[in-house]
Amino acid sequence: MDFNERTNFNKCGDSRSNKYKKQLQEQLANLDYDGSTPLEKDQHELFCLEYMHDNNQSKATVRAGYSKVSCGTQSYLLMQRADVQKRIRYLKTKRQERKNISADRILEELAKIAFSDIFDFIDITKGNNIRFKSITEMRENGAAIQEISSSTGTTRTKKVKLHDKLRALDMLMSHLEMYERSKLAIKQEELALKKKRVNVFEEEIEDDGFVDAMKKVASVMKGGLTNLEKEIKLEGIEDNET
Repeated sequence: MDFNERTNFNKCGDSRSNKYKKQLQEQLANLDYDGSTPLEKDQHELFCLEYMHDNNQSKATVRAGYSKVSCGTQSYLLMQRADVQKRIRYLKTKRQERKNISADRILEELAKIAFSDIFDFIDITKGNNIRFKSITEMRENGAAIQEISSSTGTTRTKKVKLHDKLRALDMLMSHLEMYERSKLAIKQEELALKKKRVNVFEEEIEDDGFVDAMKKVASVMKGGLTNLEKEIKLEGIEDNET
């Protein structure tokens, strides 16, 4: 290897070493980073802010200035970075605090829809006519209302449409893991029933004396076969003597 080749080789080694050192420094820095401060690289920070708008990685990557051609790959690489993940997590937490969004509040709103009743919004008068309650009366359960409309023509009509109760109930049961607990309870009942059947079957076998009876029959049959064998042998001896 001549001098020039050796120099180029050393440069390659130095570049690889510098690359690994830079990666190690970034990893060490990410250990202490909590996401509360903007990212050092402006394009990474812009990606996080754009991602907060619609949770669309590819679109956020393009809006942050990356190429449309490689936005899929680039968005994946960005989302794999620990500092980007921490920054997005921090931004989401702060947004929830500003909007006063919590799991309990979401469950309360779902419960209003799931347990809504049409009679929370209308009254039936003496003449079986429908009277809509006032906005003040509806306000307490207003989260359950999807649409209120009225139309005028030959007849004036009013309509109140509620959100899907079944969908809300399904979401509540899924969140509270009620489906899983119901399945577990059913399996436990089935197992208990099987054990009960096995115990009853064992008791029936012990009580009816079937096994003892079969043993006696087998013993009698065995004794009978033994006597029969003796008679055959004796007859054979007598035939030989004659």
